[in-house]
Amino acid sequence: MRRLTLEEAELVSSAARGDGNRPSLYRVTSGFDEEISADFETFLILNSIDERTQVSQFFQTVLENDPNSNDNRDRLLAEYVSARKANEEAKLTRMESFSEIYDETKSTLQNMSDGFEDITEVDLLNEATNTALGGIVEQRDRFSYDLSVLTVLEQAVPEGGISTLRRELESWGDLLVEYD
Repeated sequence: MRRLTLEEAELVSSAARGDGNRPSLYRVTSGFDEEISADFETFLILNSIDERTQVSQFFQTVLENDPNSNDNRDRLLAEYVSARKANEEAKLTRMESFSEIYDETKSTLQNMSDGFEDITEVDLLNEATNTALGGIVEQRDRFSYDLSVLTVLEQAVPEGGISTLRRELESWGDLLVEYD
């Protein structure tokens, strides 16, 4: 931050609210309202209300001319994630049942092979069974991973339909006209 003149420092000193009393700004990165810094408070105090109002009005214009696009996007994203998650859960359940079938089949095959282990085709049959299991396990792991990712995405979609961008723009618009 630049060095303040004596007059600017006095103006800031008289108008500054200090820690715990400054306005907050919604931060998309954290998902929370956070108090502005002392430096940004100085910036607001030293810049004219007319200039800050102009920037604030820009945000208001953006919000007024496209008020629902982000809300619609968030709603559609929530619907997509929910449907995709249900699909992945069904696939994972199906893969789990294949794993159970494999366990039963492997046990049966081991009982059948008892005493016939030296036959080449029995080894090939066991190998084919294990290869099939590898594909099942790989798919199950992929579905499980996808389900985890979708669960995180589902939690990240804003509730109530208000987009984080919209909330951030509203926050900036309000903040810029905070100091007179």
